[in-house]
Amino acid sequence: MHGDSVDTEHEVFKQMAQRCSQDAPSIDTGRSRGHPLTHPRWTRALADDRVVKLTDLIQFGTYDGMLCGFPGQFCDEVEQRGAYALHRARERLPAHFGPPALLTPQRYLGEVERADGTCERWHRVGFVTTIAVFESSDFARDPGQCYSSLAAVWFQDTFGLPTDPWVLAQIDSLDWTRLAWDWTP
Repeated sequence: MHGDSVDTEHEVFKQMAQRCSQDAPSIDTGRSRGHPLTHPRWTRALADDRVVKLTDLIQFGTYDGMLCGFPGQFCDEVEQRGAYALHRARERLPAHFGPPALLTPQRYLGEVERADGTCERWHRVGFVTTIAVFESSDFARDPGQCYSSLAAVWFQDTFGLPTDPWVLAQIDSLDWTRLAWDWTP
């Protein structure tokens, strides 16, 4: 019985994909010199002049699943969300990546006024947890290796590439020699 439902689901997905393909508009982008699937990489020069490129970006809502209440109502949000984000990074990244670096988040503070006139304080970190892997075409410590990589975790308020100046400043100042791991393909 289970095999029949999987086959039926597969056929439904195939039909939806065919319909989607037939309905998709075609956009002619003309002739180009580069391959159409090549997209420029996000790169950045660190404070030590090392150029790194972003190779992996994993993002999820920091407060996804919060059913009620306010962030930071009864605990330290920076500590709690930071520990959870580091745990998720270790789950999602291969073990040989080494420990990720947690960038210091901004802490947003506020009060909400209740209908009865009382106020309740709250604090939160960015709405989006970001796990990123950066790669350098040079080693960090071991001259016998060709490349080095570093995983970092931070919080920002929107999905997408890092653009907040306080995040970029921390990426720029990463101690690559101490935090990165060396490797050769």
